[in-house]
Amino acid sequence: MLVLDVSGSMLGAPIAALRVAAAKFCTDVMAADGTNYVAIVTYHDFASVLVPFTTNLQELLSAISTLTELSSTNTNAGLVAADTLLSAIPDGSNVIKNVVKMSDGMPNMGSANSSGPYTWTDYAGYLYANAAYHTAALMRNKGITIYSLGFFHDLWESELPFARRFMTDLAGSVSRYWEVVDPNDLEFIFGGIADDIVNPIGTFKYAGYIKKNRDSSARYNYNDAYFLKDSRIYNPQLATMSLCFQLSSWSSYDTNEWY
Repeated sequence: MLVLDVSGSMLGAPIAALRVAAAKFCTDVMAADGTNYVAIVTYHDFASVLVPFTTNLQELLSAISTLTELSSTNTNAGLVAADTLLSAIPDGSNVIKNVVKMSDGMPNMGSANSSGPYTWTDYAGYLYANAAYHTAALMRNKGITIYSLGFFHDLWESELPFARRFMTDLAGSVSRYWEVVDPNDLEFIFGGIADDIVNPIGTFKYAGYIKKNRDSSARYNYNDAYFLKDSRIYNPQLATMSLCFQLSSWSSYDTNEWY
């Protein structure tokens, strides 16, 4: 599920880069093994289902080509629309539900909630942020994995710390939050998330550093195609896997052996 911010601040290069990145994501997911569906929700003043779940790549690409920037940022509406579509799909042992949410700004309209982790000292629109926070938490409790991308090209410097915190909170983990500095990076990051979703996942164990006396673990993704690409282009999945290889070769608290 792609949940895409098409508010007015996406005008120009950002919306153009988003079209390219979203197209790459859909292409990568559809080319992966298994039966994979993608749906697209956009949000500005309100949310719209641009494409319901489909396996038709051309339908997705055609819809992505029409993405146009509009007005305000109703983050919660986008998440609610995504939750509605995903919740309609029966759970099962082979069903994995993911949301990739991209935004270039903070929520500034929509449902408001005074209860939550944010206050007026964090952000003027904290009521809207609290509403989105609760919706995302509900989705994660249902087993939905949320990836978030913060593309903060149009925020004041004073707003950035909260923006990063908010987007990380929506994902529920710092490992599922990406910050996009340049619109040209969007395609690369969307591709990396597609890899994370559709490629085989393994786990390395290594001697813990912060929590001593027991092993720690790290997840990695693997794809043979990593080694066919230009080595000068950074691949976060391959870098993580390589680091895990190194860490796992040092020692193990669990087995009390050195390797």
